[in-house]
Amino acid sequence: MNRKNSTIINQTFSEAPGKTSGIVLLSTRELEKMRRVGRLAANLLNHLEPIVQPGVSTQELNDEAENWTQAQGAISAQLGYTPPGHPPFTGSICTTF
Repeated sequence: MNRKNSTIINQTFSEAPGKTSGIVLLSTRELEKMRRVGRLAANLLNHLEPIVQPGVSTQELNDEAENWTQAQGAISAQLGYTPPGHPPFTGSICTTF
């Protein structure tokens, strides 16, 4: 593996028709994007943790998460996600108890 380029090998498998299994090499830029998103997700959880209290609704948590995410210049990947045959997901986070 070429450490100079800071690439990693990610083994991926797919059974879907037309898809191939194989090794995907990520560039330094792609890795940095993944790290940045991971840091944002971790920071969001840290931000929400003290807000999670008895009596706080999942809608309140969602609203806080959406506001915080937008303040970071980001957009939730879940917001508007539309699986086949279903309406778009309207939340910024998926919360269950």
